Amino acid sequence: MVAGVRVPLVSAGYSTVEDLPVFHCCPGGSALRAAVAPVRVSVGACGYCGLAGELAASRDALHYGFVECSDLAMLAARWSVNLVLLDGPEPLANAGAGAVECIASELGGSVALAARWHGLTREPPDSIDVVIAEYSPGWVDAEALVRLLGFLESEASLGEPRVEAVVYLEKPVVEHVRPLVERIEGSNVPLHIFVSDYYGGKAAMDLLAWARSRVRYAYLHAGPYSELDTRCPSCGAGLTVRLEYHLAALAVEGGSCPKCGTPIPLRRVVAKKTPVRVLRLTRGGTVWYRLDSLPVRVDYSY
Repeated sequence: MVAGVRVPLVSAGYSTVEDLPVFHCCPGGSALRAAVAPVRVSVGACGYCGLAGELAASRDALHYGFVECSDLAMLAARWSVNLVLLDGPEPLANAGAGAVECIASELGGSVALAARWHGLTREPPDSIDVVIAEYSPGWVDAEALVRLLGFLESEASLGEPRVEAVVYLEKPVVEHVRPLVERIEGSNVPLHIFVSDYYGGKAAMDLLAWARSRVRYAYLHAGPYSELDTRCPSCGAGLTVRLEYHLAALAVEGGSCPKCGTPIPLRRVVAKKTPVRVLRLTRGGTVWYRLDSLPVRVDYSY
C-alpha cells in the first residue's frame, strides 16, 4: 500500500452497477461512483456522461477536495459496494499519477475497479477491471478516436475483455455506430447505444437489430424503446431481465446459457437480481453525497 496518495473529488454517489452502465461485471451489485474533479484534463460540457457538463462547465468554480486512496477504499467497504467507478471526464488522467494503482491496491481485488475513458489520454492500465469506453460522434478528435478504436480492437481479441463500449447518439444512424462495431464485431465486448431522439422508435429498433446482427451483446438505451436484456448469442435465449437500470432476473447457470451451454461472459456475479435494499438506497438512479457529508478526511487546500 502507498500512503498519502490522494484523489481530487467533487462528490461520491451510490448506485446500482447496471446504472453506470456496466452489464457484464458484478451484475446485481452496487457501486460507489467517485466523481473525480477535472483538475488536469477538462473535456468541456460534452455528452459522454451525466457528470461531464456538471463538472467541466465552470472549472474555476469547482469546489473539490482531496481524499486519500485508503479513505476511498474505506468508504467502499462501509457502503458494501461491489464496484468502484472513477467517474467524470477523463478520470484516470485527473486522478493523478499513481492514484489508480494505489486505489486498486487498497481495494485488494475484493472490489472491482472501473473507470470511464474517452481516448483523450493514454490507455487504461491493467489495474482497471472494467473500462467504460465512451464515444460521441462529431465530438471526439481524430487522434482520440484512433486511440479509442485501437483499444477496443485490442480488447476484442481477448476471450474475456474488460471493456464495455458506449456510444451516444442524437439520432439512430448506423454510420455513427459503424466504427465501433467494426472493431468489436464477433467478440464478447458489450455495446451500449444511447439515443436521445427516438424518431418514433422504429429507427432506433432497426439500429439495434443491425448492431445485434454483428455484435454478440448489444443494448439500446432509448427511453420506452430500450432493450437492456442479455441474450445468448448462439440460441437467442433470454438470460437476464433488466428494468430501469437494475437487474430483475438472471438465468445464467455456471457461467453458461442453461439452454445450449454457450459460455456467457458475466464476471463476478453478485446476485440473480438487485437486492431490495440496494434499490431503496439508490432510489432508482444514483444518490450523490457532498464530500463534507461523507465519513472521510477531505483536504480542501489546493
